[in-house]
Amino acid sequence: MDISVYRSQSNDTVPLTNHAIKRMNTRNLSLEAVCSTLRYGRLVYAKGAAIHAIGRKEVHRYKKIGINLSAYEGVQVLCNPKNGVVITVYRNRNFRRLCF
Repeated sequence: MDISVYRSQSNDTVPLTNHAIKRMNTRNLSLEAVCSTLRYGRLVYAKGAAIHAIGRKEVHRYKKIGINLSAYEGVQVLCNPKNGVVITVYRNRNFRRLCF
């Protein structure tokens, strides 16, 4: 598995697989969206992975302290739970199946 490390505008470093980079490009998700999801999103361990996700609750909670996450609502980042490498990214506003 090839892994590349990218640095965001906010100086976060993110290890990404080639698959994750392809999915970011095809799904029009920026590195900033991924970094924001990793930083502010809820974390769920499911399906053998660590899933970071931004939903309405996160958008509302962080809006109160001046952080606008509305553009990233529904972004989910699936990571390897052992080393934190981003495996894939997608947008899905339905969180019902997140924990199954």
